[in-house]
Amino acid sequence: MRTPLWFMLLFALPIAWQRLQRLIRPQSFLKLNFLRRHFGVNFHHGHLGLFIILAIAFWLAFFPWTWRLWMLDSFVFGLGLLTDEIIPYFSSAAGADRETELEIYDRSCRKTIWLAVVIDLLVGVCTSLARL
Repeated sequence: MRTPLWFMLLFALPIAWQRLQRLIRPQSFLKLNFLRRHFGVNFHHGHLGLFIILAIAFWLAFFPWTWRLWMLDSFVFGLGLLTDEIIPYFSSAAGADRETELEIYDRSCRKTIWLAVVIDLLVGVCTSLARL
């Protein structure tokens, strides 16, 4: 059985990873990913989180009683990826270049961490209540 602390950690993990990676190796974020470089598709880790959440929703629609713990783990992880991109997304201008995107991403760190703390606490409370 998963504990509320497990879900809180799973939610915080992708946010901490992305923010620490940006802090330790900022140049790695300047490199464009494969989809953006070859096809012009602007794909971020927040999009990956959204795809994970949508995949879990479709799985639940067709197979509601199989792989429940795996799905919940994936959902919380995807929510963490998506949360790290929410504030920078709403703060950016459409069609911004990569340098501007990274500047906005850096400026949004404090707000993103506050949002993540609130959501993480809600995840902990909800999973605690679900165990009752």
